[in-house]
Amino acid sequence: MRERILGFFPRLKEIEDTSLLDSVIEVWEDVLEMTVFAIDDLGTRKIPFTLLITELVKNDVANTTFVEHVNEVTEAALLLAASLNRNDAGLERDHVIAAANLHDVGKLLEYSVVDDKVVQNESGRKLRHPFLGAAIAFRRDLPLDVIQTIFGHSKELADEKRSLLCKVINRADFFFFHPIRDLLSTS
Repeated sequence: MRERILGFFPRLKEIEDTSLLDSVIEVWEDVLEMTVFAIDDLGTRKIPFTLLITELVKNDVANTTFVEHVNEVTEAALLLAASLNRNDAGLERDHVIAAANLHDVGKLLEYSVVDDKVVQNESGRKLRHPFLGAAIAFRRDLPLDVIQTIFGHSKELADEKRSLLCKVINRADFFFFHPIRDLLSTS
């Protein structure tokens, strides 16, 4: 399963800290054992990158897969981190890759399939994907700044409480989410 995960998320191969890489892979393995989705579903349109844009869900026009979204957020986060590091921000590249890669891992536990439609399940309604993903990452002993980023990349954490890493992933994530939402709401 490790090689399949690395195939879906090629930037993971750039993590130099092998212990961190192993922990990231273990989080994916844990979640894939718990989810209703199969590993083969990861790169398909079966898993939407969001359920919050009703036009995507209602019209089944998810032109961005879950994996594409995770990889796009990782790319954007790396660019932003590199820019900030030119000003001595001190962001660790390995942590940027790990946090960006895992920021939405909890969605695989937040979603269920009912009547061939992906819906938010009870865990998702009560806990949401940031908490679900952070809980698995905590079990796998990821660095606390990576766990905080998984938990805080969305609305669950006020901006002033976010670390710089968390802010980078938040901005990269919403860099893609908001324009797609706005584009679809005007069409």
